[in-house]
Amino acid sequence: MNASSNDRSLVVAMAAYVAMLAVLPLLLEAPTVERLFSEEGPFERLAIVGWIFAAGIVGWRTRHLGYPAASFAALFLFFAAREAEWHRAVTADSILKTNYYRHAAAPIAEKLVAGLVTLVIFGLLIHVAWRIVRFLLLDSGWRSRAGAWLLGSGLLMVATKVLDRLFNILANDFGIVVSPNARLISSAVEEGVEMLLPLVTTRAFWIAASERTFLTRSDAGTDTDRPAR
Repeated sequence: MNASSNDRSLVVAMAAYVAMLAVLPLLLEAPTVERLFSEEGPFERLAIVGWIFAAGIVGWRTRHLGYPAASFAALFLFFAAREAEWHRAVTADSILKTNYYRHAAAPIAEKLVAGLVTLVIFGLLIHVAWRIVRFLLLDSGWRSRAGAWLLGSGLLMVATKVLDRLFNILANDFGIVVSPNARLISSAVEEGVEMLLPLVTTRAFWIAASERTFLTRSDAGTDTDRPAR
């Protein structure tokens, strides 16, 4: 893997951005920080736009691959819908939670439709996860620039989920209550990084298409299946 100067500059810029997110709650009033990083705040809205942008760029950039490109674009649109809370917009609870199917007072027809949608989403997730694992491990994609950015995207996604649940777990399971400032810093970093995720992911796909590496192992039957440099 040969990191370009652009890659290094982007990593430095991302690190500076995350540092800014961590410092921002110490410089602004708490109500202002809460508004900025709330579920209805600008960072959350920009994350939705970012995933839609990622779906369009990835779908166009890897369009020669047909179904694989469409599957990734569809997954990114699902991420946008998830950020927009569409998974609970027309149902009694989130269709992604088992409690909705077990306990929600909703018509059986609604649950059947929601269950079908959920199965399609999980099928898409499994399909995409397999392609990523195959690329990173079986094709040694982790050694490439695209693989590095893809791994970075995955690590950032895991980090946001940990930050989202960490303090509740500490309080409920261990009786540890953290300070309000720590919660504000965590919320700022989580929401800010979530806004960054689509761009990091798009970077991985953009490089992969240029390197003729990503998603080409089983899709490279002919030269026309591969992207031009």
